[in-house]
Amino acid sequence: MNPYMTLLLPALHDTLKAFTTQTCTDFILWDGVIQTITKSLSFDDGCTLLISMVCPTLFTLPSAFWRDDKLQQISALLIEQVEVTSRLNDAGAKKLLQDCLGILIEAVTDDTLLKKINLDILMHTRSEDSRSRLTALSFSEALWRTHGGKLLGTHILSRKNMVLNLKQIIGFVAETATFIAECSEDENDMVVKESFRLKDAVESVAGKIDGL
Repeated sequence: MNPYMTLLLPALHDTLKAFTTQTCTDFILWDGVIQTITKSLSFDDGCTLLISMVCPTLFTLPSAFWRDDKLQQISALLIEQVEVTSRLNDAGAKKLLQDCLGILIEAVTDDTLLKKINLDILMHTRSEDSRSRLTALSFSEALWRTHGGKLLGTHILSRKNMVLNLKQIIGFVAETATFIAECSEDENDMVVKESFRLKDAVESVAGKIDGL
C-alpha cells in the first residue's frame, strides 16, 4: 500500500499537466515525477492482515492504492507525456516513460480502461508533428511486444464470457491495425518503418492482421 500517494497524487497530476502545456520545462523534475509513479506502481501490492480471535484466520485485503479508479486519474496524463518525450528527443526519457506505461498496463484490471490506454497512445500517431507520430508508434510497439498478451485480453477468457471477450480481443487488434494502416502510408519514411515494427509486434501475439 502507498498511503503517502493520497497526498502526492494531486501535486503529481498538476506537475504532469504543466509539462503537457509547456508551462514547466524542468526535466529533472519530470524525471523525478515519472520515477515516483513508476516505483509506486511497482511496489503497490496490497497488504495482508492476520486476525486472531477464536480461530486464527489469514485474510488478504484489497488495500492497494492503485486501483482502477486511481489508475484512470493518472493514465491520461501519463500518455500525454508521449508528446513531452517527442519534444525532448531523449532516449533515457523515452525509456523511463515506456517502463512507467508498461507497469501501468500490468496494474490495470478493467478492460475498458486498458482499451482506452491503447487507443490514447495510438491517437498520437495522428499528430501533425512527425516526431510525435514516430514516438507514439515506438511506445505502442514496445508495449505490444512486452505486454501483448494482456492487450489482447486473453487473461480474462473463460467459457462463461468467451463470446463477449472474443469481441473485445477483436476490438483491441482491429483498432490498432487501423492506425498501422494509416501510418504505413505516411509521408515520413521513419514513421512507415516504425508502423511495420508495430505490425510485427501485434502479429507476434495475434496472428496475421491483414484484412482486418
